[in-house]
Amino acid sequence: MENEAKTQETPAKEIQQKPVEEVQEAVVVSSKPVSPMELDVTEELMAKAGQMVKSGLLPDSVQTAQGAIVIMQYGKELGFPPMASFSNIFVVNGKPSLATKAMAGLLFRGGVRWQVIQDDEEVMGGEDGKTLIDRITTIEMVRDGMKNRFSFRYTDATAAGLTKRDVWVKYRKNMMYWRCFSMLADRVAPDLLMGMQDAAVMMDVHKQGYVQKDDGSIIIE
Repeated sequence: MENEAKTQETPAKEIQQKPVEEVQEAVVVSSKPVSPMELDVTEELMAKAGQMVKSGLLPDSVQTAQGAIVIMQYGKELGFPPMASFSNIFVVNGKPSLATKAMAGLLFRGGVRWQVIQDDEEVMGGEDGKTLIDRITTIEMVRDGMKNRFSFRYTDATAAGLTKRDVWVKYRKNMMYWRCFSMLADRVAPDLLMGMQDAAVMMDVHKQGYVQKDDGSIIIE
């Protein structure tokens, strides 16, 4: 059964699909299944994790060797190499979350495909039909032959108190795309994401500063 978009005021002028090579390069993932808790925590590993923390090269949210090991464990279960884990898994308010870039890589590996139907398109209204009343981004995902379509509106972001945040003011179109993507991904393939939330969503909730790049990667400010 297809989950239809909320609205379809603006027909898609042209269906765009992320280039395959772009999605494949979104994050390095392994096709080899990994058993939970496979990471063997030894004194040597603990010492190396401590050295990585002291190096200052890890995200600010990783302050202890134990925290670094937890991220590496989550990454291993998702199929990420250790350093890719630190680039794509963020601890926000004590909980691990995923960069949207990593979500895209995991979905693609799991056989999910998607296309952009509307990309920050203007929604006109008013008495004359020429007044800008909203903007809308719509994405369709296909998994195992089942289509799911989801729309995210600028008025949705406004209602959630997002549009006053610096990252939304500066990068509106980019934020609209990735927020629509992550919300749909959570509906279509929560198993592929191990139930982990979008790091950008968590950072918005907890008022943490960040920048989300075009490819979905996150830089903490």
